Amino acid sequence: MLQLTAGDYSSAVESRESLHERRRRADSGRPVGRGRVLDIYARTMAIVAQRHVPFAEAFGTAYQEVFSKLNDHDAFMLSGWLAAPPRNFSRIPTIAR
Repeated sequence: MLQLTAGDYSSAVESRESLHERRRRADSGRPVGRGRVLDIYARTMAIVAQRHVPFAEAFGTAYQEVFSKLNDHDAFMLSGWLAAPPRNFSRIPTIAR
């Protein structure tokens, strides 16, 4: 997450892939997690930085790369999370000052 925030997108992608590899056995049989949305974003930004292409083009490539590795059920779940309107995420708790 720090790598993503710092703009080191390639390292963020590598870290996320490493995490998935380490958790493969523990996550076996479980549905895909919402963290895959973060995977798509990190991969999109890495493609933008590496190939100097527009975000929309990079997103399409990242989407295909991530979805091609999912089973039908997980792809369906992830599609639902990507289709959620942004207002669904506006209820993030804030820390009292």
